[in-house]
Amino acid sequence: MITYHWRKPDFDSVEKVNAGELAQKAMDLMNSFAMLSKNIESRTFIKDNICIKGNQSELKQVLINILKNGIEAMKSGGTLTLTVRKSGGYGVFEIQDTGVGMAPEELDRLGTAFYSLKEKGTGIGLMVCYQIVERMNGKIDVVSKKEKGTTFSIFIPLWDEDY
Repeated sequence: MITYHWRKPDFDSVEKVNAGELAQKAMDLMNSFAMLSKNIESRTFIKDNICIKGNQSELKQVLINILKNGIEAMKSGGTLTLTVRKSGGYGVFEIQDTGVGMAPEELDRLGTAFYSLKEKGTGIGLMVCYQIVERMNGKIDVVSKKEKGTTFSIFIPLWDEDY
């Protein structure tokens, strides 16, 4: 008999995370999905030595989820760009797609349960992303234009050496 012990992820574990390395790993994972699903070019622009304060595995899930959403929003191909930069006291992951975009009323409902623009979506994935980022004292900003694309900016506090 095989016994599986499920353990709740440790949301409180905060560590020093190299934002660039994390972004590159997430993008590497999503590249094959992007190429398999459609004619999507992916680009990364990563500033070196940006360390943030967060939970590495949860942040990776957030990035993968939002990258996947971007890929799925580009029905006939396009460009997916992941940029890592600093802004104020934050490390910022900027995920930009050239997909279908969203109207202002669609943007307002993002991150709420059971709201999805996907045919078979539940909205739960993005809601969980918002919760994870908030728990790390971060925030997510979204800018979108119908038929032009969407940019998600995920702000995570920079690592303070005195932490």
